[in-house]
Amino acid sequence: MALLDPDYDLVIGAYSSIWPRYERSGLGGLTRSERAVFLAWRFLCEVNNGGFRQFLSNPSGAHAEDTAAVLDETGMPHTAALLRRVLSTGGPPWSSLSDALDDLTDEFFRSAENPYLIIAQYVRDHIDAAPPSVVA
Repeated sequence: MALLDPDYDLVIGAYSSIWPRYERSGLGGLTRSERAVFLAWRFLCEVNNGGFRQFLSNPSGAHAEDTAAVLDETGMPHTAALLRRVLSTGGPPWSSLSDALDDLTDEFFRSAENPYLIIAQYVRDHIDAAPPSVVA
């Protein structure tokens, strides 16, 4: 039985199966598609919870450039461009860019890209990113 919807369940199942390998070996221990799902999902969770500022200020921000590439790879070019705009303005401390980060976060939420559906489709298209039990 799906907790929320099949796409969400698929992505969270894939992410949950990837997490233990990430904890053991870091990003280098993941396949390309696992890395894409992992970074894209972390980005989405952080931005949904606290905007670009939270993503960049938390450990996830250490992988910001890789995340921008992954967002392109998974099919989110607009979101990748937003992240690259942030990165082109400089670096930490991000608090000095508070207004700009808020504006980009607002733009992210107005985007026509649906990251949940896009990541779910990426998981379906790259079977090695998810164990067979979660691939629909």
